[in-house]
Amino acid sequence: MPEPALLHTPRGWLDIAEMLAAGAEAVDRGTRNLAPELALLAQQGLLAEPARPVGPDGRWLAAGAGEWLADTLVALGRVSLPLARLYEGHVDALGLIWNHGNDQMRRRGICFASAGQLLGVWGADDPQAPVVCEPAARGGHTLRGRKLFASGLGLVQRAIVTARNPAGALCLFMVDASDPARQDATAWDMGGMVGSASGGYMFEGLHVADEDQIGPAGVLFTEPHFHGGLWRICAIQAGALAGIAEHLAAHLRQRGQDNDALQRQRLAQLVLAAETARLWADSAALAVAAPFAPASAIERPLLAREAIDRMAMAGLDACERAAGTTLHSRSSAMGRMVRDLRLYLRQARLDAMLDTALGLWWDALDAGRR
Repeated sequence: MPEPALLHTPRGWLDIAEMLAAGAEAVDRGTRNLAPELALLAQQGLLAEPARPVGPDGRWLAAGAGEWLADTLVALGRVSLPLARLYEGHVDALGLIWNHGNDQMRRRGICFASAGQLLGVWGADDPQAPVVCEPAARGGHTLRGRKLFASGLGLVQRAIVTARNPAGALCLFMVDASDPARQDATAWDMGGMVGSASGGYMFEGLHVADEDQIGPAGVLFTEPHFHGGLWRICAIQAGALAGIAEHLAAHLRQRGQDNDALQRQRLAQLVLAAETARLWADSAALAVAAPFAPASAIERPLLAREAIDRMAMAGLDACERAAGTTLHSRSSAMGRMVRDLRLYLRQARLDAMLDTALGLWWDALDAGRR
């Protein structure tokens, strides 16, 4: 399969950037979704590309630092965090299929991606109604419960969802996620990432066949695949920081402040955050992409995630001081990106992830591997 045309066509990126710019405010206000942009990604081959079966050493091609994927994630993060979030979810879903699914499931993944279908991964349960699976009399399983923070409502055709079995173990299923009657967009009440089309999805009574299950129970937490994928989020955040820095530079120039020493220092802090984030993302990708990477390779993406969070927060604070109230206008492209990134940075269990990374670092130190 040839590499996606978009990667070698500057006009392709420009088309996406122009499309996003034209509809960005409407997307942020929830009056338009990202379907046209996703259609363009499909047209350029970017939905099918991560479904390529294996690399030369027998692993899923996109499991590591394929340069095309890193560049794509950074580029998408630079223009739209919601679009980048949906694309990363698609890549994540294909990774779960390739790393843990059987040959039939892999063929289905290729078929869906090649047809331009968007996949997603929905793991966050409604605390009042977590998703569970029960054996069905006709075979397969019946799902019950509700997912929250399900990105891509109305856009994702197939979703990988987690469900607890009667023994309490976590299972993975690929389900049809296109039923509008099960979607609840009102469940998303956030000030950022509106374009991600996130919300609730009701699974009550949904039947899944045995062939819809991906791997055995508990396979989701296999390392380095589980935390290793954090490098993709790091790449998106690096791209977003670079995009915000470019917006701030244009803002300062427009206001005649591009030679103001204090404003330049603030911009420099944001540029430093963006460049450092990209280095951390590349380092994390290389660690988990190494042939036969051990479970301990997740130390690097875990540290990268924490480092980028700290750099990004400092850089965004500097941006807000530099731009002032302009940043809070709903019509401000820079303001939208800042709001989206602040929310995207706030992932679950950040402190726990840092502690895990420290434990791995300590183990390596004690073993003389440092």
